[in-house]
Amino acid sequence: MLLFKGHPESVGKTQRKYKAIPMSTKQDIVESIRSGMHGYKGYEMRGREITGLFMDAVQIHAMLTLMNYKRILVVTSYEDSKYGALTRKDFFPIGHAGDHMLPLVHHFNESDAKMYVTKVKNGESIFSQLYDKFEIPSVNVDSYYTLGSKFKTKTNVKFDAVVLLGSNGAKKGSYQVDKIKEEFAPYCKEDFDLIDIYRGMANTSGSPHRSLKGGQVKVDEMMGHRHGYKTVVSLRRWDFANDVLFVRARDNLAWNKYMRIF
Repeated sequence: MLLFKGHPESVGKTQRKYKAIPMSTKQDIVESIRSGMHGYKGYEMRGREITGLFMDAVQIHAMLTLMNYKRILVVTSYEDSKYGALTRKDFFPIGHAGDHMLPLVHHFNESDAKMYVTKVKNGESIFSQLYDKFEIPSVNVDSYYTLGSKFKTKTNVKFDAVVLLGSNGAKKGSYQVDKIKEEFAPYCKEDFDLIDIYRGMANTSGSPHRSLKGGQVKVDEMMGHRHGYKTVVSLRRWDFANDVLFVRARDNLAWNKYMRIF
């Protein structure tokens, strides 16, 4: 959205809508987010840092939009204590920090779907402050979700997609998708999708590496949308501040590396 020339806005029965974001609007978005983060525990957010973080979220959001979900639950994992910073010195996002911009990309893009985030009781996260500032809908939970644990909340919404944003496992190893989906089934439609965004340990908390096994991965559908979106955004090196960010954006389009749909 901040970096690319076009971004999916909605998916109709006969055509998709893409929007072009003018530079003035992009500048307004950056400034509004920076002001929302200003002074949080003394953190001073830089504009290029926000752009670097958005780079991860825009591509996840594009995929979710093209999948035409209507009610999306985003299960957050970002805790201040597990991150020393949001990006490296070259504005390369650390761990899942950029992914947690997803609800904000959705907010600014004014997409058709309704997106909710988990709000942790007494949790400390710079993103929680941003979600509140922009009035992102939320569901309350007692703690950050980890694979293998129970998920409980109160909501009347029935979601057709659940997005795990960097959720860790309680221990190293594999987890069965069916068991994970059982935890969210009471809050979802019968045929809901589970989208797992996982970049590994990546300099965050040192949590044990985990993986999801089982179920039917929607490879063909996902790959078809990926290539369709890649054609629209037409990534070029000159769209980026440096080659490192270009490589990150290119790798994000290889969905099988970080994103799987069950």
